[in-house]
Amino acid sequence: MHLKGLRESGQRTAFTLTISPKAITDIRRRRDLKALTARNDYAASHAYIQKNSEVRVIAYPSCRDPKRGPNFAALDIHALGRTTGAHRAISFYFDQSAASILWTDYDLPILWAEVA
Repeated sequence: MHLKGLRESGQRTAFTLTISPKAITDIRRRRDLKALTARNDYAASHAYIQKNSEVRVIAYPSCRDPKRGPNFAALDIHALGRTTGAHRAISFYFDQSAASILWTDYDLPILWAEVA
C-alpha cells in the first residue's frame, strides 16, 4: 500500500469454514459498534476483548462490503470445524497509484477511500 506505483495481479484462495453457532458472539446490534469497529482506533475493540475473554468468535459487519454483510473473527481455533469447505481461486489486480484493488472474478472494485 505504501510502495509508489506498485501494480500486481494474481490469485488468492477463498474458502469456507464451519463455525459452531454456540461459539458466536454477535456484536452487530451493540450501541458501541462504531467504536468497536473503528478502522483507525483499536482501543475499544482491544478493551472489549480484555473484558470479555470468554468470547470465542465475534460476528460483526464488514467494513469492505457495501452492504455491510457479516464478518467473523475467530479467537479460538476450537470453535472452527475441522475441515474446510469449498475452495475457489479468485483473481485480482492491485494498482497502488489508483489506490484500488479489483477482484476481477466478481467485477468488484474497491477503493482505499471506501475502507480507510
